[in-house]
Amino acid sequence: MFGTYEVTLTLQSDGEFLQFRTQGYASCPTDHPHFAKVLATLGHLNFQRRLTKFGWDPNDGEIMAFADVWLMDATSPRSSSTAW
Repeated sequence: MFGTYEVTLTLQSDGEFLQFRTQGYASCPTDHPHFAKVLATLGHLNFQRRLTKFGWDPNDGEIMAFADVWLMDATSPRSSSTAW
């Protein structure tokens, strides 16, 4: 899907965990005629994709995409010996 999307970045666990998450990406209510197919497609995408995962919120029908990145093993550029 091409277009404009809103993405939220959150840094958690004392800066060791970064999450990218869409806001208002798409929606599918439980009474939608293709509801089962939508959930099956999201499950298939989750099986195929390694970093990006898709979810469905049963409270409001929101479909979101998110990527979780652990930073705890990353080296901070400020602590490197490279002069910028």
